[in-house]
Amino acid sequence: MLLADAGEVLADPTLTVGERDEVERVLEADLRDAYANWLPHRVQREYPLDSRFADIFDTKRRLIVEAKISTDDLVVLGAVTQAMHYRMLANRETDRIDGVAVLLPREPSDLARATLRQNDLEVGFIWRDGSSFNEELA
Repeated sequence: MLLADAGEVLADPTLTVGERDEVERVLEADLRDAYANWLPHRVQREYPLDSRFADIFDTKRRLIVEAKISTDDLVVLGAVTQAMHYRMLANRETDRIDGVAVLLPREPSDLARATLRQNDLEVGFIWRDGSSFNEELA
């Protein structure tokens, strides 16, 4: 499925909640795969943290990445909180994680960025830009 069609597909009023969840899962997996393949080094996908899984753990940069297919500010900020929670889980016993970021299909809004800055949240953004990705890491 193409990420460009995501908004149109997810807006389809005939989709059931289960179907919408499945579409989101497939689109997020496609986004994660594209990002992992773009990087010049290998990353670990579905990194286990207690009973949860972070989407990507970049061992080279000690970075956890949480992917979301929506760039809605509330979804993005929820992903920010999720990424921060994963950092806390990973670093409870030893400092394994240096940073966390949210992976998005498009650039985050200025409002999402301002929310992070105003609250001193050390979370970066990564977003797709054509066939490559931009990174604003904290």
